[in-house]
Amino acid sequence: MALKIRAFANSDDAFIVWRSDEPIEDCIGFELRRIRNGKEEVVRNRVKFSKEGADPTTPESSTRSPIRRCTWTDHEVGAGDKVAYRVTPMVQPEGEPALVADQFGSPFSKEVELTGKVSETFECYFNRGLLISQFMSRFLKGDFSPASLKKFKDSLNESPTKEQKIRVFLGGDLRARLFELLDKTKKGKGHVFAALFELSDEVLIEKLASMKKNAHVVLSNGPHKSAADDSNKKSRKQLMDAGCDVHDRMLASGVLGHNKILVLCDADKKPLAVWTGSTNWSPTGLCTQINNGIVINDADLAQFFLDQWSRLKTAGNKADKALADDNSTVRAGSVGHTDVDVWFTRTSDQQEMDAVIELVENARDGILFLMFQPGKSPILNAVVKRQGEEKGLFVKGVISTFDAEDETVAQATLVQRNKRKIQKFRVVQPVGVNQVGKFAAEISRSAFLSNVGFAIVHSKVIVIDANGDNPIVITGSHNFSGTASSKNDENLLILKGNSALAQAYSAHVQSIYDHYNFRAVTAVMKKEGSDVIEVMSDSKSWQAAWFKGDKKLELEFWLGSDL
Repeated sequence: MALKIRAFANSDDAFIVWRSDEPIEDCIGFELRRIRNGKEEVVRNRVKFSKEGADPTTPESSTRSPIRRCTWTDHEVGAGDKVAYRVTPMVQPEGEPALVADQFGSPFSKEVELTGKVSETFECYFNRGLLISQFMSRFLKGDFSPASLKKFKDSLNESPTKEQKIRVFLGGDLRARLFELLDKTKKGKGHVFAALFELSDEVLIEKLASMKKNAHVVLSNGPHKSAADDSNKKSRKQLMDAGCDVHDRMLASGVLGHNKILVLCDADKKPLAVWTGSTNWSPTGLCTQINNGIVINDADLAQFFLDQWSRLKTAGNKADKALADDNSTVRAGSVGHTDVDVWFTRTSDQQEMDAVIELVENARDGILFLMFQPGKSPILNAVVKRQGEEKGLFVKGVISTFDAEDETVAQATLVQRNKRKIQKFRVVQPVGVNQVGKFAAEISRSAFLSNVGFAIVHSKVIVIDANGDNPIVITGSHNFSGTASSKNDENLLILKGNSALAQAYSAHVQSIYDHYNFRAVTAVMKKEGSDVIEVMSDSKSWQAAWFKGDKKLELEFWLGSDL
């Protein structure tokens, strides 16, 4: 028997995958060890099993509470750590004590580094906006009343000189890197050119304002009800009073200036890099939603975005045919082995959607995704169609809000879309746990949407064939919806051929999927009258699921089908 193991990393987490070539007799789980920066240590299981019942209140060594799965996201490591991992089966023959079967242990995986900089050119960052979590239940002391949630939300946007530990934690490396880019540009007397949907985070407003005339901002009217309605009225005035170069983009009802673009330039206004992604410049965007940011350190690619900034400035409050026609041709570039297609919307005939659909239709190994509210998206339909055609395709995703016409089970699992069946739990909608063993009750979906914000998962990410010969990352501000294509100002990036970038994004998607999949399974089991705690505590039969169906497919996706 041989154990195969591999580790992946991004700026915030390590994701570890392992498997054996056959079920291990009397295996009650795995001890997981890591070498972090040269020091060997045992990884803790987030749920204690050493006493009766599953207890998430006190994490415990995986030697005492073995990990009963073959994948694990390590949240205990952080940016800058270099880590490698080893798994060893814990076996317990009937009537005997559990012991570590060292003779069957895996080698240590290849070392990986937790960093947002996947190469000299490309960086990607993620926040920790998992408010529906055990951590946040403890932080809020179980009080999810409207008053409590309002107090918490307000605390995320206090004075920029009064930093709160909770917003630093939730914003993670995404927030830190965005701040760092602004500070570095200011220090070098450079210029920034931003096209923004929302601007309400006081720290970000202060950083832009401090750059005075070197901050050039096309600022939309946010989630408005009419062209006269300005959600960014306060921040617009703050920037103008500080002497910033501000240009209005006041769009009609139903049309959004939805970009989150920041072009970083030198003192002569020559582009050096660009930041984009899904993150709105608001406390909720930074802290309470799942979001991502990507940095491209390339002058030519940054110029595409600077040119678009100029087009938006010239267009003013118009969303006319001329701008749509200009957007309907891809801007294509390349850096090293990475090809980059940049699309802006609105387009004349959903050209950018067609480009994504073609890539989805040619997926060979897997599609992982995070989506906010795609509605009747032809892109999501293409994903569903492809998984139906290719039974060996690994498909996992989280959709923050399903379309109303999609059938759901316990508001957790998409089982049919566009008359096409989807295997249970391949696509999940975020929900929290409640009345499950010793798990703390979490913020409910309805309480979140009513009192915190409109998005639980706000990322817009699709990763195709991350471990294959042609890995693809699709990201930006585009919601993969018809509205995003035909009405809004958006940007959409297609990055081809960059394995490190694709794997970093995939590890992030997998961690978010696993987080909400557990909650989705729990919700459905509870509705069906099953006891998830009993299943979690089953020390012997847990292995079977990893040798068939979707879990087997998952391991093959990450480790290859060869044994």
